[in-house]
Amino acid sequence: METEVKQNNKIINLFVLPSDNKEMTEFINKHRVKMIEHTVDSIEYALQNKVPVIELFQFRNSDFVITLSDKDFQPNLDLYYQYYISEEKYEMCSRIVQLQKLLTKGIKLDEKQNC
Repeated sequence: METEVKQNNKIINLFVLPSDNKEMTEFINKHRVKMIEHTVDSIEYALQNKVPVIELFQFRNSDFVITLSDKDFQPNLDLYYQYYISEEKYEMCSRIVQLQKLLTKGIKLDEKQNC
């Protein structure tokens, strides 16, 4: 499910996604929350280290990876915030809000906060 890769001198974990469409849908439905948390962790890392593009996922038996650029951090955080609201997981929202504020202010995150 995850594999380690080195990115900007740090070992990170990438989710390995199935290449088959049906398997992909099942995988996403089963691991949606973990994938969101992984993406939020990666965005937080990028903000802390001023990394403009992050690698999030790779496909099984493939060299292709899914990346997210800094211009897409805010829209993704907005979607995750709405997801947590719709699932009534309000305790997860504070971290998202903190990262959204950092993006709008351009301030480096001092310490990691958990949801």
